[in-house]
Amino acid sequence: MTRRASLVAAWAWLVTAHVAAQANSAAQDAVGFGDPAPQPPAASDALGFGDAPRPAAARVAEPAPFQLGLSLAWQSALRVTSDRPRRIAKLRQVLAAYAQYSQDSGALRFTARIAGRSEVDFEYLMHAADYDPASYQQYAWQLHWGESYLALDLSGLELRVGQQVVSFGQGEMLSVLDVVNPRDLREPLLTDPSELRLPLLMTQLGFTQGSLRTQLLVVHEPYFGLSAPPLGEWSPLRKLLLENRALGPALGDRALRNRHEPAQWPLDPAATQLHGRLTWSGPGVDLTLSAGSMLDALGVPSLPPPSAFNGALIDMPIHHPRYASFGHSGAWTLGAFVVRWEAAFDHQHPLTARRTDSALPSWFALRRHQLQGMLGVLYAPGVSTSAALEVAQTYVLDNPGRSRELRVAPLFPVEATRLALRFNHSFWSDRCNVSFLLLRIGGQALNAWAARAELGVKLLDAVEVSLGFITYQPTSRFGFFYGFERHERAYLNVRWDVSR
Repeated sequence: MTRRASLVAAWAWLVTAHVAAQANSAAQDAVGFGDPAPQPPAASDALGFGDAPRPAAARVAEPAPFQLGLSLAWQSALRVTSDRPRRIAKLRQVLAAYAQYSQDSGALRFTARIAGRSEVDFEYLMHAADYDPASYQQYAWQLHWGESYLALDLSGLELRVGQQVVSFGQGEMLSVLDVVNPRDLREPLLTDPSELRLPLLMTQLGFTQGSLRTQLLVVHEPYFGLSAPPLGEWSPLRKLLLENRALGPALGDRALRNRHEPAQWPLDPAATQLHGRLTWSGPGVDLTLSAGSMLDALGVPSLPPPSAFNGALIDMPIHHPRYASFGHSGAWTLGAFVVRWEAAFDHQHPLTARRTDSALPSWFALRRHQLQGMLGVLYAPGVSTSAALEVAQTYVLDNPGRSRELRVAPLFPVEATRLALRFNHSFWSDRCNVSFLLLRIGGQALNAWAARAELGVKLLDAVEVSLGFITYQPTSRFGFFYGFERHERAYLNVRWDVSR
């Protein structure tokens, strides 16, 4: 409660201080879908990715030492196909604000930033009886930190402490190395890219020497993001549990909520995570080596003990064991093309397994080495048009699912090939934008696919309206979209950005 009370106080101060701010142009995400990717090398400035040198007369003035920002968003969604009685799926109001102070005195630069974000979904508040208690807790309202930190930069040596977001790897839509920050996965493929990664309490130390940059991250907070509760509308476990003949009848009038272990507590030394990265940038190419000791973000779910079923709201344990990972990523610019790749070796990665000879949902954890890879190509013939294709694959060494004698298989389709295709085009003097995304899970043996289309229009410099549609097409094979047969959505979002 102390942490939440301090955030509320800071939040109220930010909003009060910004009431008189005037509207200015705000930077918008050009990707439209997926995670914003790290920038390609400087050689691709002609494509509009880097910061091309400008003539002295055209240089932008230095930013003011004190900056304020406010963002208001209204997110609404309609269930196009649904088994639920209500067609309205979301009426969410989002408020985000930040205040930043920077002081540059020669070789030393100091930055202090505080930010927060709140959301209230009036659909859940007005019709709480239509949703289970676990879903209500996760979707009705949220209040959490934005990027808030203190930073010192002295001649290439940078120290940053606080709530931060750090992106690893080169993947734009698929990534096997971007594992530092947790995600908001409550609504798969519907979350705004700028809100997908959630800040973590960490200490970051970086040093830049010419073309080399070294980074060391110490993550103090075991936080695993936001996800749908096990029996929630967006959970792949919902159909798996409710259709089980042994367990389904016992869950008919009960609600399950996730209980992560270890719990979110910044003073637990045993939950500290470490990440290191070494980056070399040359003409048209970026190369990176990384290593880390981390907690598994997906986690290993397990069923509650029988005694827990005496209550109406049941905690479902999700364990997050530790493992080590070693990775490499790179980007190479070839004219209008940028080739991106990632590779990772995970040592003793936890794997959720199930027995194939039992009707009971008995899940347990195994330790297996994993090899992961991603290959992507970005095509950008101009600043207004781009397309990207990425393919990711995981291989589990000594996978028990390949043995007929063990009768054990992974719960999730970790070895299914993932393919993502994106197209983005801006027109009407960049005031309109159309985006398309296609995601396929599984190669010849299709597990699921999903597609999303969106049209964005800037009504004013600081006001943007987005209209879109998303469809999910699962199969009878269990996966991340299992049970999403009637989850199609049409949505309308309005966003107003103000900065000073």
